[in-house]
Amino acid sequence: MKTICASGVLVLAMAMGTTALGAEVEAKADTAAVAAETEDETRPFVLGAFMGMGAALAVGNFQDGFIPDQYADSKRPRFAGEGGIYFNYYLTDIWALEAGLDFAGKGFILKFDEGDAKVRQTFIDLEIPIGMKLNVQNFQVALAINLSFVISGKVRSKSEAEGTTLEGTHKMSGSDWDDIRRFNIGPKLNLGYAIPLGPVDLVPGISWSMDLIDMAKPDDLGMRRMNIMLVVAGEFGFDGYVD
Repeated sequence: MKTICASGVLVLAMAMGTTALGAEVEAKADTAAVAAETEDETRPFVLGAFMGMGAALAVGNFQDGFIPDQYADSKRPRFAGEGGIYFNYYLTDIWALEAGLDFAGKGFILKFDEGDAKVRQTFIDLEIPIGMKLNVQNFQVALAINLSFVISGKVRSKSEAEGTTLEGTHKMSGSDWDDIRRFNIGPKLNLGYAIPLGPVDLVPGISWSMDLIDMAKPDDLGMRRMNIMLVVAGEFGFDGYVD
């Protein structure tokens, strides 16, 4: 009888030990799974590429003889495009550092009533925006300091006089740059909404940027370039927050 009781106690102890060990193993497995899932959802790196189309224009009063005062309101926007890449590093669930590299078309159109003349100024800039991004439930707001450098420029003119149309194109080079500031700095604002598409997010939005320094070297000219673009970006990475 004693032998039977001892055997029963031993079996019971072994069963309880096995149950406890199984529970411990299961708990560790659950913890590891949760940790892995959290790590997957909060990996902080995002690489994006974008392209945009919209309006390039000049703002300011165009004073000091650049063009006659009576034509100061003849500024018109011109069609322009841009494209590039950017990188996000998330510091928290919603805040990220952002840096990019892109090419942007800039410029403006001057239209004169006399002679039905039109001058189209085109610039291609290399831009490096550096700033912060706020990402809340896929709504994105990015504000950056935009460093830009003009890498090329072109002037196209068209006029009509006595039934004759005159057209010309001039690519800027050499002394053409003497009165132009090629380096500039200014704010750049991006608004967008991320639409998940598998491993990639599609981010349609709008972009605004403006120079803070006058484009022409006379300091009181009062002419700065500004772009307003509709943009579409693709982001490969992670949302930066835990669902």
